[in-house]
Amino acid sequence: DVRTFEVRYSNDRDAAPGIVVDLYAALARTDDQAVSDRNFTVTVSAGDNRVSAITLAFDHAVNKILAELVAWVNAGGGDSAQ
Repeated sequence: DVRTFEVRYSNDRDAAPGIVVDLYAALARTDDQAVSDRNFTVTVSAGDNRVSAITLAFDHAVNKILAELVAWVNAGGGDSAQ
């Protein structure tokens, strides 16, 4: 489940915002019994307060969180890269 996928601005209107992506994942066996679950959170700073920079930061955040998710799944839901 994607729980957070947002831009967060500070009080400084000219400052580059941060991107926060948070997702919850659970591994289950074919009988639907949970094997393991984990919450993943990534925060990335945009290079500038512009749509192009924010879009790129979203791309980096999604790539990073998916890499963490894949590593966790490949480890069988173990305690990898927390």
